[in-house]
Formats: sequence, structure tokens, C-alpha cells
Amino acid sequence: MKKTTIAISALLSVLSAVPSPGEVYEASTADAIQAALWCVAMDFATNDAPGEVFVPEGTYTISSTLRIYPGTTLTLDTNAVIVFEGGEGSMLLGCHLDDNGNPCSGDGCPHGGYSQCHDVVVQGGLWDRNSSEDELSQAFVFRHASGITIRDLDVVHCSNHHFNLSGSEDVVVDNVCFSGQVRYTGHREDFWLTYAYGDEDRYNPIEAIHLDYLDSIGEASARPLDQTP
Repeated sequence: MKKTTIAISALLSVLSAVPSPGEVYEASTADAIQAALWCVAMDFATNDAPGEVFVPEGTYTISSTLRIYPGTTLTLDTNAVIVFEGGEGSMLLGCHLDDNGNPCSGDGCPHGGYSQCHDVVVQGGLWDRNSSEDELSQAFVFRHASGITIRDLDVVHCSNHHFNLSGSEDVVVDNVCFSGQVRYTGHREDFWLTYAYGDEDRYNPIEAIHLDYLDSIGEASARPLDQTP
């Protein structure tokens, strides 16, 4: 299995290269992580062969959500840390490609059931959501997904659910440590719902691992609302 190290200067040539089955991409910078995840997506779409992204020891600051696609293993070194500094949103979002090969996150797309992100492994390292008190934040979001494994990692500093796995099947979460909850003090109605602003009881439903139906009563923001349990 070939191993490719992605640096920013070589990014265009890597993306334009003909994909090779079973590629292992080593992402040596924060920007290279997303580039490597996209390379695996292209490998899988072209060759139907899964691939891996490896993030070596170090601290990586990201300013936007990382998007991970089917057939991907994302491995962080034990001493690798990813820190989010992008305001609201998640650190990692399970995505897929539409019929034309374009990225499709699943939020508002026509694809439902368990047909979106699938066969993904995320393992190792520390994921610091780094949320402030006025930001709503989750670490990982996999909805309308199947075959998701998350293991051997730490997740810290979320103000909402750490993992949102609503409407997903065949999911394994193993040896994961959740800590450092940030107490949200903002005014978003979709957080407080029927609770009075600042009500301490609002924090009772916050979950490390969130599981729900994808409909207007359960997980209302996960389009399409197809009642996938």
C-alpha cells in the first residue's frame, strides 16, 4: 500500500493525479487534512477501494468543519491534537457524493435512509471543539449513516452533544473519553426550545452520544425528515 505525504505546495498535483487503490495519505498540516480526506473520497469513488488519512503527532488548528466521505479511515497519532477555531458548527461531518460526484452533506439533500456516509473509521488523538459559551457546538456529526466506528480518542469542550449519530445504523463507539462540557449561555431558540433562557434544567438532555429519529420531533435539522431511527 502506497503512502503519500500531502504538503500544501503539492496539493494540486495530488488532487489531479489518477487515484490509486488503498492509498494512505499523511496530512502534515491542518489544511492538508481536508485535502487528504478528499483524495480518499476520490479513490473510493473511482476504484471502490477504501483509503486512510494519517495525522502525525502535533497540534492542528482548523477553522472550518472537516468533511469525511465513505470508505475512509482517519487515524490520528496518539499525540495528535485537532483544535477547532471556527465559531459554531461541528469538527467532523459525515458526507457523501451525489450521483454527479459532487459533495453532498446530507442536510437538505434528497438522499435519506442509511445511504449517505458509510464505512468510516475515526480513531486516535484528541479532538478539542474549543467552544465558547455563546456557541452551539458538536464534535462529530454522522446522520443518515451506516458502518461508523469511532474509537480510542478523547473529545473535549463541546457545548452541545459531543457525537450526533441520529438516524445511523451499525455504529460502534469504543474507548472514547468525553470531558470539559462548556455551558451554553447564548440565545438560540433551537437550543432552549420550551426552556426559559438560562434554565439549568436545559443541560439535562445534552448527551455525549446523541441518538434520535430524523423527523420534526426528534432530529428536526437533519434533512430529509424521513423518520430514519
